[in-house]
Formats: sequence, C-alpha cells, structure tokens
Amino acid sequence: MVSQDRKKRMLVTVMTAILVVGAIGVAMTNIDDAYLASKVNLVTYVPDRVSAGGQSTILVMTTDGSGKPVPNQKVDVTLEEGNISRVLWSGRTGSDGTAAPAIEFPVATGRVNLTVTSGSEVVETTTVLDDSIRIIITTDKPVYKPGDIIHMRFLSYAGVKPLPQESD
Repeated sequence: MVSQDRKKRMLVTVMTAILVVGAIGVAMTNIDDAYLASKVNLVTYVPDRVSAGGQSTILVMTTDGSGKPVPNQKVDVTLEEGNISRVLWSGRTGSDGTAAPAIEFPVATGRVNLTVTSGSEVVETTTVLDDSIRIIITTDKPVYKPGDIIHMRFLSYAGVKPLPQESD
C-alpha cells in the first residue's frame, strides 16, 4: 500500500506539473499574440498587364495582426527588369492603411517583377508591360436611322499616350 505521505507528495507533484504546463501555455499564447499584433501584413493588387510607357494604379494595404489598418506605413515599389532594379514609387499609406499609387511604367515590353516592401514584409509579383496598339472608332452621330450613311473615324494609338501610329 502507498503511504498517506507519498500520496500527498504525488498529488502535489501532479498539481504543480499541471500549473506549470498551464502557465507555459498562457505565456506562449500571450507571446504569440504580442508577436502577431506587432507584425504588419502587406496585401497588394497589381494588374496582370500594364501599359508600357504609361501609368497604372496598384493597390497596397497594410494591416496589423488583428486585421486593423496600419496608417502612415512606409511602402516602396521596385521594378526588377533583368539585372536592373529601380524604385518606381515610395510613399506612405493613408489613415485607412491603404495607398493607390499611379505608377509610371517604362517603355520596355515583356515580363517584369515588381517588389512591394513595407517594413519587413515583402510581396513579389510579376506583370507584363504591354505596348499594344489601341484603335478608337468614332461615328458622327450616336444613333442612326435606317438608310442613313454612317461616317466613321478610326484612330490607332500606341500604348497609353495618345501618339498616332504611322501608316505604312
């Protein structure tokens, strides 16, 4: 039989172990919450295609670990094309934790990497610089009746800037 004294010591040991494990669990939860609350989350939206030599707007949003906006957070947008890297935009988020910079993209074409950085958070994405020709078709009237002659004008533009294409 187990003595009464030994039962008490075993009970005290088990209770102490339960208290220690519980205290460690509470401490880990609090440390994890403190870490997540101090961490800035970075969310970005970059279009799949942007106009080469023109402006495109991207969206940047910063939140803390609980999802609340982080205002006045520094943000850098860097373009990496081959071995060349340059900052296209540098600024801060507004009071709502967002920024929507209109970025002037270079005239080059093809796939490029964009890196958005805020604090220790980095988001890397790929976009395509597109220099397609756009055609605008206009008519002399908004509505025609049967038998009317339709007068049309065709204008072709390169990129976003309104520069007419030369005809061959």
